Amino acid sequence: MPSEGSRRYRSVDRRNTLKALAAAGAIGLAGCAGSGDSGGSDGGSGDSDGGGDGTTAGSTAQSDIEGDTITFLKGETGEGLVEVIDRVAAAFEEETGAVVEPQYTGIGDSKYERIVSQLQSGDPPEVASINLSIGGQFFNQGALAPVTENMERLIERHGEPAVRFQQDGEDWMIPFTQGVTDYWFRDDLLADVGLDEEFVPDTWDKLMQYARLHSENGPDGLREGVFVMSGQAKAVGNFMMGSFHMSNGGKMTEWTGDKFEVAWASGSSVRR
Repeated sequence: MPSEGSRRYRSVDRRNTLKALAAAGAIGLAGCAGSGDSGGSDGGSGDSDGGGDGTTAGSTAQSDIEGDTITFLKGETGEGLVEVIDRVAAAFEEETGAVVEPQYTGIGDSKYERIVSQLQSGDPPEVASINLSIGGQFFNQGALAPVTENMERLIERHGEPAVRFQQDGEDWMIPFTQGVTDYWFRDDLLADVGLDEEFVPDTWDKLMQYARLHSENGPDGLREGVFVMSGQAKAVGNFMMGSFHMSNGGKMTEWTGDKFEVAWASGSSVRR
Protein backbone atom coordinates (compact mmCIF):
# COMPACT_ATOMS: atom_id res chain seq x y z
CA MET A 1 0.00 0.00 0.00
CA PRO A 2 1.24 3.55 -0.63
CA SER A 3 2.56 5.39 2.38
CA GLU A 4 0.68 8.25 4.04
CA GLY A 5 2.60 10.79 1.98
CA SER A 6 1.94 9.04 -1.32
CA ARG A 7 -0.53 10.05 -3.96
CA ARG A 8 -4.11 9.45 -2.78
CA TYR A 9 -6.03 6.46 -4.04
CA ARG A 10 -8.16 7.17 -7.07
CA SER A 11 -11.88 6.80 -6.47
CA VAL A 12 -13.86 3.91 -7.93
CA ASP A 13 -16.33 5.31 -10.49
CA ARG A 14 -19.02 2.75 -11.27
CA ARG A 15 -20.84 5.00 -13.73
CA ASN A 16 -18.36 4.32 -16.49
CA THR A 17 -18.13 1.13 -18.54
CA LEU A 18 -16.00 -1.81 -17.39
CA LYS A 19 -12.72 -0.13 -16.81
CA ALA A 20 -9.69 -1.17 -14.66
CA LEU A 21 -7.64 -4.25 -14.66
CA ALA A 22 -4.81 -6.17 -13.18
CA ALA A 23 -3.16 -9.40 -14.35
CA ALA A 24 0.01 -11.41 -14.25
CA GLY A 25 1.66 -13.98 -16.44
CA ALA A 26 -1.54 -15.76 -17.19
CA ILE A 27 -3.74 -14.59 -14.32
CA GLY A 28 -4.44 -11.11 -13.05
CA LEU A 29 -6.83 -8.68 -11.44
CA ALA A 30 -9.44 -6.62 -13.23
CA GLY A 31 -11.17 -3.64 -11.72
CA CYS A 32 -14.59 -2.95 -13.20
CA ALA A 33 -17.13 -0.14 -13.19
CA GLY A 34 -20.83 -0.05 -14.08
CA SER A 35 -22.20 1.63 -17.19
CA GLY A 36 -24.61 4.42 -17.97
CA ASP A 37 -27.49 5.16 -15.60
CA SER A 38 -28.29 1.57 -14.70
CA GLY A 39 -28.23 0.75 -11.00
CA GLY A 40 -25.70 1.58 -8.32
CA SER A 41 -24.31 4.90 -7.22
CA ASP A 42 -20.96 6.61 -6.85
CA GLY A 43 -18.33 4.03 -5.93
CA GLY A 44 -20.70 1.62 -4.16
CA SER A 45 -21.49 4.06 -1.33
CA GLY A 46 -24.14 3.59 1.36
CA ASP A 47 -27.20 3.31 -0.87
CA SER A 48 -25.72 1.19 -3.65
CA ASP A 49 -26.02 -2.56 -4.05
CA GLY A 50 -23.59 -4.12 -1.57
CA GLY A 51 -22.29 -0.71 -0.50
CA GLY A 52 -20.99 0.20 2.92
CA ASP A 53 -22.53 2.58 5.45
CA GLY A 54 -19.76 5.15 5.07
CA THR A 55 -17.67 3.96 8.02
CA THR A 56 -15.17 1.18 8.55
CA ALA A 57 -14.50 -0.03 12.08
CA GLY A 58 -10.88 0.37 13.10
CA SER A 59 -9.83 2.22 9.96
CA THR A 60 -7.21 4.95 10.24
CA ALA A 61 -7.49 5.90 6.56
CA GLN A 62 -8.18 9.18 4.88
CA SER A 63 -8.85 8.38 1.23
CA ASP A 64 -11.38 9.23 -1.43
CA ILE A 65 -12.84 5.70 -1.38
CA GLU A 66 -13.44 5.59 2.38
CA GLY A 67 -16.77 3.88 3.06
CA ASP A 68 -17.07 2.50 -0.48
CA THR A 69 -17.56 -1.22 -1.08
CA ILE A 70 -15.15 -2.95 -3.46
CA THR A 71 -16.22 -6.36 -4.74
CA PHE A 72 -13.31 -8.66 -5.59
CA LEU A 73 -14.17 -11.54 -7.96
CA LYS A 74 -11.78 -14.51 -7.96
CA GLY A 75 -12.01 -17.88 -9.66
CA GLU A 76 -9.84 -20.10 -7.46
CA THR A 77 -11.17 -21.22 -4.10
CA GLY A 78 -8.09 -22.90 -2.57
CA GLU A 79 -7.76 -22.43 1.18
CA GLY A 80 -4.25 -20.96 0.98
CA LEU A 81 -5.14 -18.33 -1.61
CA VAL A 82 -8.36 -17.38 0.20
CA GLU A 83 -6.31 -16.80 3.35
CA VAL A 84 -3.90 -14.52 1.46
CA ILE A 85 -6.75 -12.55 -0.10
CA ASP A 86 -8.42 -12.12 3.29
CA ARG A 87 -5.18 -10.69 4.73
CA VAL A 88 -4.71 -8.32 1.78
CA ALA A 89 -8.35 -7.21 1.98
CA ALA A 90 -8.01 -6.45 5.69
CA ALA A 91 -4.83 -4.42 5.08
CA PHE A 92 -6.52 -2.51 2.24
CA GLU A 93 -9.53 -1.73 4.41
CA GLU A 94 -7.24 -0.44 7.16
CA GLU A 95 -5.28 1.69 4.68
CA THR A 96 -8.20 3.19 2.76
CA GLY A 97 -11.37 2.88 4.83
CA ALA A 98 -13.06 1.00 1.99
CA VAL A 99 -14.89 -2.31 2.49
CA VAL A 100 -13.66 -5.30 0.45
CA GLU A 101 -16.07 -8.13 -0.38
CA PRO A 102 -14.29 -11.17 -1.92
CA GLN A 103 -16.46 -13.45 -4.08
CA TYR A 104 -15.29 -16.84 -5.39
CA THR A 105 -16.77 -18.38 -8.54
CA GLY A 106 -14.67 -21.48 -9.22
CA ILE A 107 -12.30 -21.87 -12.15
CA GLY A 108 -13.65 -21.84 -15.70
CA ASP A 109 -16.15 -20.06 -17.87
CA SER A 110 -18.50 -19.30 -14.97
CA LYS A 111 -16.26 -16.45 -13.81
CA TYR A 112 -16.28 -14.71 -17.18
CA GLU A 113 -19.99 -15.33 -17.63
CA ARG A 114 -20.59 -13.61 -14.31
CA ILE A 115 -18.40 -10.64 -15.27
CA VAL A 116 -20.21 -10.21 -18.59
CA SER A 117 -23.61 -10.56 -16.91
CA GLN A 118 -22.75 -7.97 -14.28
CA LEU A 119 -21.38 -5.64 -16.93
CA GLN A 120 -24.65 -5.88 -18.81
CA SER A 121 -26.56 -5.11 -15.62
CA GLY A 122 -24.41 -2.03 -15.02
CA ASP A 123 -23.04 -3.31 -11.70
CA PRO A 124 -19.83 -5.32 -12.32
CA PRO A 125 -17.27 -6.12 -9.61
CA GLU A 126 -14.72 -3.41 -8.96
CA VAL A 127 -11.89 -5.96 -9.15
CA ALA A 128 -11.72 -9.38 -10.83
CA SER A 129 -8.96 -11.84 -11.66
CA ILE A 130 -8.60 -12.74 -15.33
CA ASN A 131 -6.00 -14.45 -17.47
CA LEU A 132 -3.81 -12.65 -19.97
CA SER A 133 -5.61 -13.73 -23.13
CA ILE A 134 -9.03 -12.71 -21.77
CA GLY A 135 -7.51 -9.40 -20.72
CA GLY A 136 -6.41 -8.86 -24.31
CA GLN A 137 -9.94 -9.50 -25.54
CA PHE A 138 -11.39 -7.06 -23.01
CA PHE A 139 -8.82 -4.47 -24.07
CA ASN A 140 -9.64 -4.85 -27.74
CA GLN A 141 -13.32 -4.40 -26.88
CA GLY A 142 -12.56 -1.09 -25.18
CA ALA A 143 -13.54 -2.52 -21.79
CA LEU A 144 -10.45 -1.62 -19.76
CA ALA A 145 -8.93 1.54 -18.35
CA PRO A 146 -5.18 2.14 -17.96
CA VAL A 147 -3.60 1.37 -14.57
CA THR A 148 -0.20 2.86 -15.38
CA GLU A 149 0.06 4.97 -12.21
CA ASN A 150 -0.67 1.95 -10.04
CA MET A 151 1.89 -0.13 -11.93
CA GLU A 152 4.55 2.56 -11.53
CA ARG A 153 4.02 2.59 -7.76
CA LEU A 154 4.39 -1.20 -7.64
CA ILE A 155 7.56 -1.09 -9.74
CA GLU A 156 9.06 1.51 -7.40
CA ARG A 157 8.57 -0.89 -4.51
CA HIS A 158 9.10 -4.30 -6.07
CA GLY A 159 10.92 -3.83 -9.40
CA GLU A 160 9.85 -4.79 -12.91
CA PRO A 161 7.34 -7.67 -13.18
CA ALA A 162 8.10 -10.80 -15.18
CA VAL A 163 5.15 -10.07 -17.47
CA ARG A 164 3.80 -6.62 -18.28
CA PHE A 165 0.76 -6.09 -20.51
CA GLN A 166 1.12 -2.74 -22.29
CA GLN A 167 -0.73 -1.30 -25.26
CA ASP A 168 -0.64 2.26 -26.62
CA GLY A 169 2.01 3.19 -24.05
CA GLU A 170 -0.19 2.33 -21.06
CA ASP A 171 -0.40 -0.55 -18.57
CA TRP A 172 -3.74 -2.36 -18.55
CA MET A 173 -3.01 -5.19 -16.10
CA ILE A 174 -1.28 -5.52 -12.75
CA PRO A 175 0.46 -8.84 -11.88
CA PHE A 176 -1.34 -10.95 -9.33
CA THR A 177 -0.60 -14.68 -9.68
CA GLN A 178 1.59 -16.67 -12.05
CA GLY A 179 0.15 -19.71 -13.76
CA VAL A 180 2.61 -22.45 -14.72
CA THR A 181 2.10 -24.36 -17.98
CA ASP A 182 4.42 -27.19 -19.04
CA TYR A 183 5.67 -27.31 -22.60
CA TRP A 184 6.96 -30.69 -23.82
CA PHE A 185 9.43 -31.22 -26.65
CA ARG A 186 11.29 -34.23 -28.10
CA ASP A 187 14.96 -33.85 -27.16
CA ASP A 188 15.66 -37.32 -28.62
CA LEU A 189 14.98 -35.89 -32.11
CA LEU A 190 17.27 -32.87 -31.88
CA ALA A 191 20.15 -34.56 -33.71
CA ASP A 192 17.82 -35.63 -36.53
CA VAL A 193 17.22 -32.00 -37.48
CA GLY A 194 20.76 -30.75 -36.92
CA LEU A 195 20.43 -29.29 -33.42
CA ASP A 196 22.82 -29.79 -30.52
CA GLU A 197 21.62 -32.28 -27.91
CA GLU A 198 21.77 -29.51 -25.28
CA PHE A 199 19.38 -27.29 -27.25
CA VAL A 200 16.29 -26.14 -25.31
CA PRO A 201 13.54 -24.08 -27.02
CA ASP A 202 13.16 -21.75 -24.03
CA THR A 203 12.62 -18.52 -25.98
CA TRP A 204 10.16 -17.63 -28.73
CA ASP A 205 12.94 -17.44 -31.35
CA LYS A 206 14.31 -20.85 -30.33
CA LEU A 207 10.83 -22.36 -30.39
CA MET A 208 10.30 -21.04 -33.93
CA GLN A 209 13.71 -22.40 -34.97
CA TYR A 210 12.83 -25.78 -33.47
CA ALA A 211 9.45 -25.80 -35.24
CA ARG A 212 10.87 -24.80 -38.64
CA LEU A 213 13.63 -27.41 -38.55
CA HIS A 214 11.19 -30.17 -37.67
CA SER A 215 8.78 -29.01 -40.37
CA GLU A 216 11.52 -29.05 -43.00
CA ASN A 217 13.64 -32.02 -41.88
CA GLY A 218 11.77 -34.02 -39.28
CA PRO A 219 10.22 -37.50 -39.60
CA ASP A 220 6.91 -37.85 -41.42
CA GLY A 221 5.01 -37.88 -38.14
CA LEU A 222 6.41 -34.47 -37.18
CA ARG A 223 5.91 -32.51 -40.38
CA GLU A 224 3.97 -29.82 -38.58
CA GLY A 225 7.00 -29.04 -36.42
CA VAL A 226 5.57 -28.22 -33.02
CA PHE A 227 2.30 -29.19 -31.40
CA VAL A 228 0.57 -26.71 -29.10
CA MET A 229 -2.63 -27.93 -27.47
CA SER A 230 -5.77 -25.88 -28.11
CA GLY A 231 -9.26 -26.69 -29.38
CA GLN A 232 -11.32 -28.39 -26.69
CA ALA A 233 -8.65 -27.81 -24.04
CA LYS A 234 -9.94 -24.32 -23.28
CA ALA A 235 -7.61 -23.53 -20.41
CA VAL A 236 -4.56 -24.71 -22.32
CA GLY A 237 -5.70 -22.83 -25.39
CA ASN A 238 -6.03 -19.63 -23.37
CA PHE A 239 -2.80 -19.98 -21.45
CA MET A 240 -0.55 -21.27 -24.21
CA MET A 241 -1.88 -20.07 -27.54
CA GLY A 242 -3.09 -16.73 -26.23
CA SER A 243 0.02 -16.06 -24.16
CA PHE A 244 2.38 -17.12 -26.96
CA HIS A 245 0.57 -14.88 -29.40
CA MET A 246 0.05 -11.77 -27.29
CA SER A 247 3.46 -11.82 -25.59
CA ASN A 248 4.97 -11.52 -29.05
CA GLY A 249 2.92 -8.54 -30.12
CA GLY A 250 -0.03 -10.32 -31.72
CA LYS A 251 -3.68 -9.36 -31.28
CA MET A 252 -6.77 -11.55 -31.18
CA THR A 253 -9.19 -8.79 -32.13
CA GLU A 254 -8.90 -5.14 -33.08
CA TRP A 255 -10.87 -2.14 -34.28
CA THR A 256 -10.52 -1.28 -37.97
CA GLY A 257 -12.21 2.06 -38.33
CA ASP A 258 -15.68 1.49 -36.91
CA LYS A 259 -15.51 -2.29 -37.35
CA PHE A 260 -14.48 -4.79 -34.67
CA GLU A 261 -12.64 -7.64 -36.39
CA VAL A 262 -10.81 -10.86 -35.58
CA ALA A 263 -7.08 -10.22 -35.99
CA TRP A 264 -5.69 -13.61 -34.96
CA ALA A 265 -4.81 -14.70 -38.51
CA SER A 266 -4.54 -11.42 -40.38
CA GLY A 267 -2.05 -8.62 -40.90
CA SER A 268 1.06 -8.54 -38.74
CA SER A 269 -0.44 -11.11 -36.35
CA VAL A 270 0.19 -13.86 -38.93
CA ARG A 271 3.95 -13.43 -38.50
CA ARG A 272 3.66 -13.80 -34.75
